[in-house]
Amino acid sequence: MAATESTGTYIEISYGKDGSEITKRYVVAVDILRQAELWSAEKAPGATAWELDSWIKSKGAKLLDYADGPAIITVGRNGSRREDYFHDNQCVKTEIIAPLTAIRGVKVSNAPPPRPAP
Repeated sequence: MAATESTGTYIEISYGKDGSEITKRYVVAVDILRQAELWSAEKAPGATAWELDSWIKSKGAKLLDYADGPAIITVGRNGSRREDYFHDNQCVKTEIIAPLTAIRGVKVSNAPPPRPAP
């Protein structure tokens, strides 16, 4: 079910962990979103993304449903990408995308392409 004005809204929380960038996408009720803004303001100068992630989970926020895209996206320090899809807060599918440099026989270069012969 997609989030709507009446059922809730999306919130994305991103933070680094062990050299990776993690983005989590939740569907939250509008009132929880307002509580999160107040909670964050009380933690002045502001809560860390990791603290907000823990707080939002404690309020019962659900991870984004697989029909709306990946709920957790992890980009590794080597450029690999993992996308986890959830339904009812349970992982139902994981996709791992290797960086081009990890694919045998592929060479990545910043050089411009060769010019065609005149």
